[in-house]
Amino acid sequence: MNQTLSLRVTSNAKKKSKAMRTLFYVCMVAIPVVQFVIFYIVVNFNSILLAFKSYDNSTGVVIENWIGWGNFERIFQIFRSENILWIATKNSLLYLVFNLCVVIPLSMLFAYYIYRGYPAAGFFKVMLFLPAVICSMVLVIFFKEFVETAIPELAERWFHDDGWYAILSSESKGPVALMIFYVWFLFSGSILLYLNAMSNIPKSQIEAAQIDGAGEFRTFWRIVIPAIWPTLVSLIILAMADFVANQANLFSIYGIFAPSWSQTLGYYQFFLVARYGADSPVNYPIASAFGLLFTAIVAPITLLTRHLLLRFGPRED
Repeated sequence: MNQTLSLRVTSNAKKKSKAMRTLFYVCMVAIPVVQFVIFYIVVNFNSILLAFKSYDNSTGVVIENWIGWGNFERIFQIFRSENILWIATKNSLLYLVFNLCVVIPLSMLFAYYIYRGYPAAGFFKVMLFLPAVICSMVLVIFFKEFVETAIPELAERWFHDDGWYAILSSESKGPVALMIFYVWFLFSGSILLYLNAMSNIPKSQIEAAQIDGAGEFRTFWRIVIPAIWPTLVSLIILAMADFVANQANLFSIYGIFAPSWSQTLGYYQFFLVARYGADSPVNYPIASAFGLLFTAIVAPITLLTRHLLLRFGPRED
């Protein structure tokens, strides 16, 4: 009987302990779950509904109306009647291509160079990490002063060429300057991720490959890339998913006065909202419709790309 009583006490103690652990778990996750529901699901759901509304403040009072697919029809009308969206699409595509074909390969090569500790690796590490540790606005100010002041004065003094002033306003020279800054700005974050992934590669694998006669290129292609493939896939997916939202630092450089030839889809959508400020929501619905439309186009392509990269990409084994 005493043994039975002891077993019951032990069972009750275990149930109480399990209940306390469950209560502790519920209390710990309740706050983030509620925050996620309110500030992500609810907020985004309202943003989706905005795509089917319109706001009218011509009388001084904001009036809300449901217009169904009217905002999407307006988007196609803008595509047909104005060139700005075609220019923005072309620029966004150009930035995506540069990201995939220039930034990502060069970032991997520089990360491998630093990872292997070759000469001046420390110098490159500091210089390429600067955008990650310095405020972006500081970099933008430095870039603008260098492009708008230093380069024109040097060109005039050394080559007697006064055609380099107002580079960022020039439709011929501005895109090149913006692309150079964009590539440099993206380098830091990518290199940090690649270096972190490469640091997990056992040194013995690199040494074994070199003993077997593999050169640097073969070591990089056969050992390093398969080892960091998940990181590479993540960055490719992020670049493709950011195709519609990428502003390419245009707001930091130009504010809301970016030239039409420089605008991207991300900047154009931001401009729709920022043009009249938070006090006038007339363009909120059309901006929301833009987001839904381009998400419906980009999301399937991004998911398909991820599936193909993970299925047919290199493996460590």
